[in-house]
Amino acid sequence: MRTRFGMLLLVMTVLLAALPASAQAGGWSVWLYAPESGRLTQVNDAGTVTREFVIPLDTTHDAAGYPGTVAVSHNGEVVAYVTRSISTDIPVVNVLDVSTQDIIRVFEMPAGTRVSLEFAASPLNFSESDSQIAFSHGVEAGGWQVIVLDLFTSDVFVLNGSDPAAIAGGVPAGPFIVPIVQSYRGAMVHFVMLPIPSDAFGGPSYLWDTTTNLVGPTVTYGYLNTDTLLMTGEVLMPRDDTRLASSASPDAFPFIQFNTVTVYDPLLGGRFPFYTEAEASFYQAVFVQNGERVAVVGERSDATPFVQLLERDGTLLGETGVSVEDIQGVFDGFIFLTRESALTGGEGITALYYTETRGGLPAVAGVPVWTNPTPDEFVTLIWNSDNFMPGPVAPLAWARLAEPEFVGAAAAVAPPAAAPTFVPPTVVAAPAGLAVGADAIVNTTEGDSLRLRTGAGRSFSVIMELANDTRVTIIEGPRAADGLVWWRVRLADGTTGWCVESVDGIQTLLPVTAG
Repeated sequence: MRTRFGMLLLVMTVLLAALPASAQAGGWSVWLYAPESGRLTQVNDAGTVTREFVIPLDTTHDAAGYPGTVAVSHNGEVVAYVTRSISTDIPVVNVLDVSTQDIIRVFEMPAGTRVSLEFAASPLNFSESDSQIAFSHGVEAGGWQVIVLDLFTSDVFVLNGSDPAAIAGGVPAGPFIVPIVQSYRGAMVHFVMLPIPSDAFGGPSYLWDTTTNLVGPTVTYGYLNTDTLLMTGEVLMPRDDTRLASSASPDAFPFIQFNTVTVYDPLLGGRFPFYTEAEASFYQAVFVQNGERVAVVGERSDATPFVQLLERDGTLLGETGVSVEDIQGVFDGFIFLTRESALTGGEGITALYYTETRGGLPAVAGVPVWTNPTPDEFVTLIWNSDNFMPGPVAPLAWARLAEPEFVGAAAAVAPPAAAPTFVPPTVVAAPAGLAVGADAIVNTTEGDSLRLRTGAGRSFSVIMELANDTRVTIIEGPRAADGLVWWRVRLADGTTGWCVESVDGIQTLLPVTAG
């Protein structure tokens, strides 16, 4: 079964060897990445390819090839990835503006270092406004850095392994340890110290507060294969837990057996298992259905693959035997990649499917959305636009199958003082008729135009100017930023971007009531 978990092992191995149907009313879109060809493909919920291009390689070195992973910003308009020189082994972080196809930032690392973006890359590497990106690197001989790069000013903020803050926080300096950035939120950088070379899939987790320059241990992450619910800061992770039963035949699994699905609860300040199966190993766990439920991917000791839908209280709502290669949650369910042969017995063509879960999990999970025209090409699901929003009903409480784990004995009484705070997305009232899925008309006066930007905020670059009476479809929002209310819209030609609903007392987006 080739999952993102397996792809992570493949990427790590290659790097070491080289060293000297609609979810929400307005629909969703995804970015898909093919590492062999370097191709990025954006597909919407109707299966239409809206954008496609091959990422440019670093032209200042003899690039070794396309990276195994790429990070896409929250707004889907910026891509960060690492290229590595064959002759010098110098890694370079490239930051690409998708709209202009320009590399807007290049950051060269010391030769021979391992860069976190080569192991784990996601929108969580970017700050909330997509104006900064956090990554890290380390060398076998010892020494590491966690780096925050400002994409507008080129300012760089660095935490070194030899800094007093890192030493006081108990972060190991090496040798053979590399920090892997897992999340950058609210000026807080979470990173996991990964032993290298090894077959480890996690390590001790730490938090760097970039405003105070304080560093300390956490239990927020600890494993590389996680899913974070941005509304709450909850984190899901498959995990091996010796406190609960595991398989009598552990050699039946290709890797270590992850016998539990574990959650980190920021309100508690600790993590605990909420679901387990002794004869199963879980490879992916993701929040689905607006964070209300959880989907897990794994296989049993007899090599049978499965996808399960769980309530937060540990109730199993359904299971299907589809072999899933990658999965992400959307507002009303989840989307996943699989080989067509896993569903139809046909050729090994990667396909994207959507599953609505509010009515449970169907026996054959998924409505086909898109199929890869290139047979036998491995594709990963690296981004989707369907951001979760706070719902009208609070989700169920988590089941606790074992005592929570905290940082230090004293943390069992109170959450750690350095625990990060997560702010839910701002929900604002919308004028009547403006809603996700509805059409709107641009309304400007005196020959003015409405700016379409790459993100919700005045700091984002302008894609184009929309003329008066331009018709658009609202696909996301509303979102408050810079004292204005923003909607993400799609034009008739497939172009997407963010624009304000009103400015200077003029409502710039008017609802279409008919026609």
